[in-house]
Amino acid sequence: MRSGFLACGIMAASVICAHANGIGGPVTGYVMDGRGQSLRPIEGVPGAARVGAPISFTFPVNMAAVAAQQDYALVLDASGDGRPMLALGLRSGTPQMRSIEGVIPASQMVLSASGAVAAIYSAADARLQFITGLPDSPQALDAVEVAAPDGAVKALALDAAGQTALVVAGDGSIYRALSQRGSGFTWIARVPGASSVGFLPNGDDAVVGSSSTGEVLLLHGLSGALSIRTVAGAANGITSVRAIRALSNREVAVVDAAAGGLAAVDLESGSTEWIALTGAADRLESLDGSVLLLNNVGTRPLLLLDTTHGRVPFFVPPDRNLAPRSK
Repeated sequence: MRSGFLACGIMAASVICAHANGIGGPVTGYVMDGRGQSLRPIEGVPGAARVGAPISFTFPVNMAAVAAQQDYALVLDASGDGRPMLALGLRSGTPQMRSIEGVIPASQMVLSASGAVAAIYSAADARLQFITGLPDSPQALDAVEVAAPDGAVKALALDAAGQTALVVAGDGSIYRALSQRGSGFTWIARVPGASSVGFLPNGDDAVVGSSSTGEVLLLHGLSGALSIRTVAGAANGITSVRAIRALSNREVAVVDAAAGGLAAVDLESGSTEWIALTGAADRLESLDGSVLLLNNVGTRPLLLLDTTHGRVPFFVPPDRNLAPRSK
């Protein structure tokens, strides 16, 4: 394990330096603590980090989408009406809260890599909404009806620029929505067992993973003549895809639900490399663009993947003050 803390002045780009009057030292990113209904920082650098104290909110948080490099998050009050609010200034430790006029209740929400746009899905009324102008001038655009069976949505992804969202319905249908006003909602393909989706950095290609077949598929040319190609699957040892995320325009990370294994798949050749972990992965969530969260906060070590220099897995020790969930 790498050790030692680096000064903020020479910190690698993947690590965010905290304000002097807030969280002390560098912050790798923020994670949801479902047990404590809170948002917590990962303090320190890869290989020498810990889960910090909860950010101070006046309400319990049950969902968050964090733009760590922009120092804000969209958060849901667990005791509220389900409409996300802006939490500005996370690194201060006590963020300022701001409501967003016209926003719908959120069942799922994702942020673009730029942090300027969010896509929100509401299961209550089967609608999708874009929020633009984040974080300074948020504007909730008109919500569009999600034409999925029973309104069921299994996965949601947003491209880096925040222009295109992909929605995976319960029957494997994949839909596209554009953030331009009046663009509507368009069916583009159906992938049996589709359970996860992610854009490649180029913004015009995406990958889809199937939980029923283990297939990893490349959707090439979303804005034009779409082609779909199976890249990997059972022959590569992937039996059921739980999560998928692009590492580059050529490579994706895949979590296999069967054993919690993590694989890196080359999109051109289909070659698959399994990455050794100290525990089971169950997700692929970006903390700051280059560090991925692989599991949930709990009594076991937190697993992270640093993609800054290759693919380096590391763990963060659990918070010993976190009591085990009662049976």
